Amino acid sequence: MNKTHNDFEASLETMLDGMNAVEKMGREDRKARALVLGSLSAVCMFVAIGFGYSRWSAPEDTFTDPEMAYAQVEQSLEEIFVRMSKSNELVREAGDKLDKPKEMIEKMIR
Repeated sequence: MNKTHNDFEASLETMLDGMNAVEKMGREDRKARALVLGSLSAVCMFVAIGFGYSRWSAPEDTFTDPEMAYAQVEQSLEEIFVRMSKSNELVREAGDKLDKPKEMIEKMIR
């Protein structure tokens, strides 16, 4: 078994021991029971986060050849540039069309 699995089992045993302790308490100790249950909840949360974090791995390179990777980046950046250029053209056209009503209103006012 790996370390993460052993840690998980140990925290579960701690949680079960705490639950057994809560069962032994009388109804009079509601504050103590809430404290124990809150602590157990926090332990479970940290264990779950730790377990999830330990399973996460960094992404791997998709290219083994650096030249192919560079070519792919160049192609992607070129595509972004082309699309941004088209967007800029549309903005300029829209701006020209918006200027016409403004000019008409200014001519009427004068």
